[in-house]
Amino acid sequence: MVRLTERGATELRDKAGTERLKTVWGVAGIMAIIIVAVCIGTRLVQRSVTEPLAYITQVARSIGAGDLTLHISTDRQDEMGEVLRALDQMSDSLAELVGQVQRSAGSIGAASVEIAHGNHDLSNRTEATAANLQRASSTLDRLNSAVGQSAASAARPTRWRLRPTPWRKAAVSR
Repeated sequence: MVRLTERGATELRDKAGTERLKTVWGVAGIMAIIIVAVCIGTRLVQRSVTEPLAYITQVARSIGAGDLTLHISTDRQDEMGEVLRALDQMSDSLAELVGQVQRSAGSIGAASVEIAHGNHDLSNRTEATAANLQRASSTLDRLNSAVGQSAASAARPTRWRLRPTPWRKAAVSR
């Protein structure tokens, strides 16, 4: 009976060891499956984050380099999609702003040309007026000289004034 009990205990021990070994191998297999799943999941999460970030970086660099013709479209509904839509809106706003600046610069350029033409016309008219004033001044100087000579001549007695004439006498005596 002791042998039977020993044999039963040995069989029970062997069976428990076999069951323990199966459990260890089962847990190790499950852990290996979990590790593989975690690695695959990590890689998928990494790709879902790094690829959009690389694209966002590329878009931001393009906008920074002045390419405002870039149209960004995305179907993503996560934070990366929000960032991409915000970059698209920023690019559109910058393109509109640059367009307004270009139009304003064109208007300022046209106004500058008109002002330059107006200044040129004003300069020509001022020169013409100055020339006319100079001629008028010269004419007034000649007239003043002629009037002065006439006054000087009128103040000097002349021969014909000194001779009495019959008609003068009559005019003087009256």
